Amino acid sequence: WKRNYVNIEWSTKELSVKLSADKASVEVGKSVKFTATGADGSGSLSYKFAVNETEKRAYKTTNTFTWTPE
Repeated sequence: WKRNYVNIEWSTKELSVKLSADKASVEVGKSVKFTATGADGSGSLSYKFAVNETEKRAYKTTNTFTWTPE
């Protein structure tokens, strides 16, 4: 199983978020580190990470998440 990922950018009037990965593709058993970078919001930001709509990490102020597909 191998899937290619792209960088994702999302924004509203108040906040923009960019999601990037440290690898161009993901393979079973090999970890990938995601980094979310938020801008233009007010106050501190919290990040939640999900894979295929399944929550993998609840909201935290840490903007990185490492995932290893099985």
